[in-house]
Order: sequence, then structure tokens, then C-alpha cells
Amino acid sequence: MKRVVKIFLINSKRELLLYLRDDKPDIPYPGYWDLIGGMVEERESDIKALKREIKEEIGISIKNIEKIYELRCKIDSQEITMPLFREYIDVSINKIKLKEGQKIRYFELEKLHNLKLFSPLKKFIYKNRYKIFS
Repeated sequence: MKRVVKIFLINSKRELLLYLRDDKPDIPYPGYWDLIGGMVEERESDIKALKREIKEEIGISIKNIEKIYELRCKIDSQEITMPLFREYIDVSINKIKLKEGQKIRYFELEKLHNLKLFSPLKKFIYKNRYKIFS
């Protein structure tokens, strides 16, 4: 079973940082908004994978990572375990250098409803919004 780590990066305005995935047909969910994160490599801890992915994707380092849930779902008929983490950051969008994807943006919870977002993740966010944004 594959492990994919993701993180809720939340600023002081209680906005969630998301990036728009590339629009390439060979990747899962092209053109969807997503949390920062990615695959856990062999012999890599979830935390180490998450820190690596954050550095690779947006070039920032994080310190106070908190695991909040472990989601199980299917992506392209493959079972995925998705540990979900949270961190509060106050980094201006102008200071974030997106290295993967089309663009990056902070969103208020109310704006997520209309976004093209991976369905199990979107459901999790709305069902657990108080836990995520507390």
C-alpha cells in the first residue's frame, strides 16, 4: 500500500495554503488544487518525507508538525494511506517559490467548496474543519 503525506499549512488569517497541480495527463488529478505533500519513499518516515516534499515543492522549512489523521482512500484504483499533518505558518504568498505545479494560493475555508479538489480530501476538510482550523 502506498503512503502519501499531506499537510494543512494554515496562516494567521485561518487560510489554507493550496497549490494547483500541473495539467499533465500522466499525473493523478491534473489541474486539481491540492495540499503540499507527496509519496513516502522506501525506508523514509512520514515526517522526513513531509519535510522533503515541502522543501522540494515550496522551498520552506517547517518545525511544529502535528499529525491529525490518517486517511485511507483510492487513487486510480490503488489503495493509498494518507497521513495528514498540520502546521501554522505566516509566510507571505510572495515569499513562497512554487517549484511544482501551476500556482499557489491561500484560501478561506468558505472558498474551498467551489474548488476542484480531490473528493475524499474535500470531504475530510469539511467534516473535520474544526479540528483542522482549531
